[in-house]
Amino acid sequence: MADGKINGVVKNYFRDGSLEPEKNYRMGIEHGSEQRYDSVTHEPMFETHYVDGKKEGKEFETVDNGNVPR
Repeated sequence: MADGKINGVVKNYFRDGSLEPEKNYRMGIEHGSEQRYDSVTHEPMFETHYVDGKKEGKEFETVDNGNVPR
């Protein structure tokens, strides 16, 4: 926090302790990367980038094909 605003990386976690989403902020505004991870495989499944609160650049997302890992 800086001056009462989020400043840096915000991380959330699944119940098993693995990383869920993480997002970067600068003075309360999205700035930098945002990543989300699959709850089963923990592999990256989404990534985008922000500059001063607006999406900018390339974005990727993997799509679940409906198969359940065994």
